[in-house]
Amino acid sequence: MDNTTINKETFVSVILILDNIVTSTFEEYLKELQLYLDQRYSDYEIIIIDQNSKLFPVSVKENILKTISSIRWISLSFPVAMDVALGAGIENAIGDLVLLLRPNIDPIKIIENMIEESSRGYDVIIGIAERPRTMGYKIARTLSNKLLHSINYHIPKNATPVRCLSRRAINTILRTGNLNHQFFIKVANTGYPEKNYNYELLNRDVLKKRTLLSGISQSMQLMIFNSTKPLRWVSLLGILGSLSALIFAIYSIVVNIIKNDVIEGWTSMVFFSSFLFMILFIILAFLGEYIARLLNENSNQKNYYISNEETSTILLEADRFNVLHQS
Repeated sequence: MDNTTINKETFVSVILILDNIVTSTFEEYLKELQLYLDQRYSDYEIIIIDQNSKLFPVSVKENILKTISSIRWISLSFPVAMDVALGAGIENAIGDLVLLLRPNIDPIKIIENMIEESSRGYDVIIGIAERPRTMGYKIARTLSNKLLHSINYHIPKNATPVRCLSRRAINTILRTGNLNHQFFIKVANTGYPEKNYNYELLNRDVLKKRTLLSGISQSMQLMIFNSTKPLRWVSLLGILGSLSALIFAIYSIVVNIIKNDVIEGWTSMVFFSSFLFMILFIILAFLGEYIARLLNENSNQKNYYISNEETSTILLEADRFNVLHQS
């Protein structure tokens, strides 16, 4: 598929998540994005997912809707996890190709290149870029990647949230249901052809450095929300702890039978008790997470609710096709 075919036949949706964004630079980013898309694609939309951002001035929002065309501003009732916000975006997108970008962080110029890669038969294009990370996070990420591979979660090194998804990939993702803490792994597991796309970040300074704790937390969430293997691991840990307690009990009995002057050792007792309690609390922590997961998945409450949706007030060109208003 050549570039001309893409411009005439492809409806492009670009999804932006509004989260801790400087209003002035965001408005400039949107204007540049709209101009970029208008020069290259006849049919497109820009979807802004607003996570109940009370810090974003209403006047700026109104000005954006009055001056920039093709905007769909979707306001959520309450703040949600990034996976859920992205899920809300793709669920409401109508494009043949859907791109996920971070305002003021990811360069707009990568859109055309990612769409060209998609035209070569790839349903999932994954953005790859270096970002600030602490040494602790790098170590935790390296170790967690080995664990994540065991639950069939394969994500490239330095992968960003940037994605270019085909319509059939999106339909497959949405059919799986709950996307909480599961969006990227479900994107990775569509089974459709995927390709990595390397690029330079527009602004690395606005990104927070990922720390050791954030790496551990992220890995735990990915494992618990996407596989039952960790539950089997802690079950095995519990069995090993029980066997250790049994062996220690047998050892104590044997020693007491052989020797009559056995002195009770506080060190060994405290150590072993602490070890068993550690195993017990690890098991309880994992069980608690899985119970929360079950309650979340069996709840009738949606992961997000749309409180309001607004669109640009600028009239589109007469020959502009928009499937939202197709009769």
